[in-house]
Amino acid sequence: MKDVSIVLPSIRPENLEKFYSSAESACKKNSFEIIIASPYLIPESLLKKHNVKYLHTYTNPTIAFQMSARLCDAKFIYNTTDDGLIQEDAIDLALELSKNINIEKDMINMIYDEGVLDIKTLELLNPNHAHFPESYWSPWTHGDLRLPGINKNWKLCMHFFISSDYFIKLGGFDCNYEYSNHALHDLAFRVQENGGKIYNLPKTAFFCSHGHDDHKPVEDAQLGPDIIRFNNIYKNINCVSGRIYLNYDDWKGRSSIWERRFDKNNLKISKQ
Repeated sequence: MKDVSIVLPSIRPENLEKFYSSAESACKKNSFEIIIASPYLIPESLLKKHNVKYLHTYTNPTIAFQMSARLCDAKFIYNTTDDGLIQEDAIDLALELSKNINIEKDMINMIYDEGVLDIKTLELLNPNHAHFPESYWSPWTHGDLRLPGINKNWKLCMHFFISSDYFIKLGGFDCNYEYSNHALHDLAFRVQENGGKIYNLPKTAFFCSHGHDDHKPVEDAQLGPDIIRFNNIYKNINCVSGRIYLNYDDWKGRSSIWERRFDKNNLKISKQ
């Protein structure tokens, strides 16, 4: 068993080798695996790695993560994205922090910064990237999250580090959400409603880019059915208490193709 499974739904195979190298730099003292869920072929060099698992799927990011987490063989799950780099020693630091928290209840926020990255090299081009203030991780800082069912004292946790067993026990994501944004908020709020705390890593764990031209399906889902479902739930006070634990396998029976991104009549495995 590894120490941590990095679960990575991915549509950017060209980034993955540098992502793997960043994981090595972030996890020098401990062991890791990466589970890549993607509709595209991943580099042959990664397929040969003993600690890389590849799941070929055309499903949406939320279901892809849920499927991938079942393949984890590690004590912890780390959720991040394929459009950036994990920072040096960040995973080792999270594992050290995990020794001082209640891993059966709590989560670690692998805080990220957004910057302008060269898509080919994933090197940070703009030194004036955004360092989010502490208040950024408070939901009520954001106008769209000032809802009756969201406790003002809760925290956000987008790139999370959690016990694998606890993630499964909670039921993972609410797979009614197509994209991960609202599913991530929902997971963090369920963790905190259940008595857990969210601890920020004391350093930036990840730099990611933004403004990709492949984001339209994400935006359409996030600003369409996902936000409608989220608002319908969280407009109610005490809405989380009865839905802390979900059916983990609720995704089964749903479409295996995310039609916002993929044409079901023209599917093929390719290098993109």
